Amino acid sequence: MLREVRDWASLLAAIGTLTLGAIAARGARRDPLARAITALCFVLFGWNFSVLAQRIVHHARVFEILDSVSTALSPPLVLEVVIAFIGAGKRHRGVRIGAWSAF
Repeated sequence: MLREVRDWASLLAAIGTLTLGAIAARGARRDPLARAITALCFVLFGWNFSVLAQRIVHHARVFEILDSVSTALSPPLVLEVVIAFIGAGKRHRGVRIGAWSAF
């Protein structure tokens, strides 16, 4: 099952990002930065979980699809976190639309 160090690292990363996402979700209603961090953490959880699941459950196409979707969503969500952090969501609307349409 979990025989290699990278399997354990993927498991710990998945648990850590899911936990961080759950903590950030508590403030997501009022804070745009918390919303962006929550979304990014859930996507990173999906990414780490799918990598681990691919190694454990062989020939499961669903985990390959989850990996691809999570990988593709990561860059625009990182941009969302940065824009929310600097507080310039409205000013950079065009950049955000471009990032989402590219991925």
